[in-house]
Amino acid sequence: MPKRIFNQFTTSFPFHLILFAIVGWALTDCQFKDFTKLQDNQSNLVQFVNPRIGSQSDAEVSNGNTYPAVAHPWGMNFWTPQTINNDKRWIYDYDAKTINGFRCTHQPSPWVGDYGAFALMPQVGELIIDENKRGLSYYHTSEVSLPNYYKVDFSDKKITAEMTATIRGAMMRFTFPESQSSWVLFDAFPGGAYIKVIPRMQRIIGWCKNNSGGTPTDFATYFVVDFDKPFDSFTLWNEDSLKTLQREIEGHHAGIGLRFSTYKNEEINVRIATSFISMPQSVTNLTREVARFNFDQLKIKLNQTGTPSSTRLS
Repeated sequence: MPKRIFNQFTTSFPFHLILFAIVGWALTDCQFKDFTKLQDNQSNLVQFVNPRIGSQSDAEVSNGNTYPAVAHPWGMNFWTPQTINNDKRWIYDYDAKTINGFRCTHQPSPWVGDYGAFALMPQVGELIIDENKRGLSYYHTSEVSLPNYYKVDFSDKKITAEMTATIRGAMMRFTFPESQSSWVLFDAFPGGAYIKVIPRMQRIIGWCKNNSGGTPTDFATYFVVDFDKPFDSFTLWNEDSLKTLQREIEGHHAGIGLRFSTYKNEEINVRIATSFISMPQSVTNLTREVARFNFDQLKIKLNQTGTPSSTRLS
């Protein structure tokens, strides 16, 4: 995509998200329908939004400053691929060659910073925690970026990652090659975090407190993450050590790697929900918004939320 397209927005606020919110506000007909298969007299407006516009940023002149978010209109969270270190504010750089995480973010602008952020990352082989080393190479030709859906192929590792979102949660779908060491890494970022794994429920829960200032002392993002496949083992970690026997960990920077045995092209679905209130509330949000749907249903629902019928816009 030509560089001039990505440099047309010079403000620090992601205007494509405002457009998506306005379109969502116009929606009044809420039938459950796949808007990727529309009748001739309807318009799938979401397909015309390119969230990557503005992501070829230049911090020196505050040019661009956007990231390709998957988000519900007025949603609590945005979900985006991450190409930089966890503590950097320009989350996605169009010119970057690797992606090192799929991030839950609340950042309105790089000049404001993020808070309550975390990321997941699929891996094969050795578990790599360091975001400077775990990135996987990709090409924009293998990337699909829409307001309701993101997909990228990591052809070198034969991994595919997909994301869609709800108001307070998300669902990710990772497709793996045949391997005894397919991993999903969860990184809660520096700033204070707690993680507990519950193997019988195929679940992790916890909280993270990373922020850029201006938050109350008791601030936290509470999260619950469910997997649709039992994991073979797990490794908890913080800034001090790796833990393979214990089931919970706390630290300034904490995370967990979950190992799966996968066959060729096996999909692992990851259901996620968050809350700023409490851990039980995050579980409630998961039950209400994510748990009873599959990935394609949530993708369709989010498309529908952002796509009013043409008769409503005429």
